[in-house]
Amino acid sequence: MLDALLNRFSATLTIQILENRIKIYDEYQSEIFDDVPNIAIDTKSNGEKYIVEVGKNAIFYQTKNQSVIKPFSNPRILIDDYEVATLIIRFAIEKGLKQKKLFSPTIIVDIKRQFETDITLVERQVVIDVMHNAGAKEVIIKD
Repeated sequence: MLDALLNRFSATLTIQILENRIKIYDEYQSEIFDDVPNIAIDTKSNGEKYIVEVGKNAIFYQTKNQSVIKPFSNPRILIDDYEVATLIIRFAIEKGLKQKKLFSPTIIVDIKRQFETDITLVERQVVIDVMHNAGAKEVIIKD
């Protein structure tokens, strides 16, 4: 009974990481976010990065002061920019969870990219850290 009550104030999300897409599904398998993992960022004078645009429209924001980054497109590793990957996952979670929850979500990560070898333990830990820093209370990597 307590679990049922707590579930009303929290969410379980599945995040699929593909080279050219990020998809997020809620616990009912309804798609709540699906976009290209491009992010246009700018840097404040103190060095802090902030989001200008996310998704397919991000490429239109590439200027001298703003850069467009694809944090999941490296052919050899899953995440090639930790900070930017965290920003895009946090953005997707917040956009996907229209209904604010009291507790951070549980995130199930489904890595759909194909590599020559399985992802390493270090890469698994990086994925877990990115998800925690993006707001997850618990992270499960689907094998």
